[in-house]
Amino acid sequence: MFTSIFDDIKNAFHYGNKLIQLIVINVVVFLILNIIKLGFMLSGAGPEIISTQFHLYVGKYIEMPLNFLNFIYLPYTIITYQFVHYGLFHLFFNMLSLYWFGQILENVVGNSKTLSLYLFGGLSGAFISIITFSILPNLDANTSLIGASAGIAAIIVAAATISPTAEVRLFIIGNVQIRYIALALILINLVSIPTFSNVGGSIAHLGGALFGYIFIKQLQNGNDFSKPLNRFLEWVTNLFSRKNKMKVVYSDLNTKKAPKRELSKQKELDIILDKISKSGYDSLSAAEKEFLFKYSNES
Repeated sequence: MFTSIFDDIKNAFHYGNKLIQLIVINVVVFLILNIIKLGFMLSGAGPEIISTQFHLYVGKYIEMPLNFLNFIYLPYTIITYQFVHYGLFHLFFNMLSLYWFGQILENVVGNSKTLSLYLFGGLSGAFISIITFSILPNLDANTSLIGASAGIAAIIVAAATISPTAEVRLFIIGNVQIRYIALALILINLVSIPTFSNVGGSIAHLGGALFGYIFIKQLQNGNDFSKPLNRFLEWVTNLFSRKNKMKVVYSDLNTKKAPKRELSKQKELDIILDKISKSGYDSLSAAEKEFLFKYSNES
């Protein structure tokens, strides 16, 4: 079982499955943070002291402060906060939502949009939150944002915008169309703001949801907001690929010319990867999936 899980993770990173990559990164960060917190517990201090120490030495450097003056000194936290979860249930429900709705989205637009929606949705939610906390004096700006919820809200609303009648099976309730889930998400966060419970989080969720809607509407008009990030990632990938090719040339002078069979495999792989990028992994035939699995084991 574990071998199969590790193979799936390996294939996700090897073939660019952004949805699984995001889930793995969130889980790994969660494990690292809680192992660090476990180290603080070994000191024998009480829960309040442990929480204070952890925030002082770790938390404040990865959570995004809603106080604008504090944020200026920690601008990178607008990215790191999107991968920070402290509670197991917080992580579980966020990752479950990310997988469910991310699959619906990728089945329609492919997997090349997932990462951009997640990151830019989180950025939009964070910007709107910090602006709101700077404008309204009755909000306590000495708080911070954590979690993937803003990016996930962007993915949920994006999926609902482009495929409103797609259904998700919910526990007890049964099948529910995604447009009603997106509407419930927006209403719940709107009515949560006046309760002053997790105001920053609620505003960030709404900001992410707004970006998800704008993203799909612009995509339908021919404007793909994911292109700049995808081009950058492709440039980085090609940069390392070129380095690897140079190493192969100098390692063995007898392999200047690749066998025809290897060239044929590479051509087939390129076609399959291009198909995944455009239509998603689920669009592959059984034979294509088997080819990817065998190729990854040979690599």
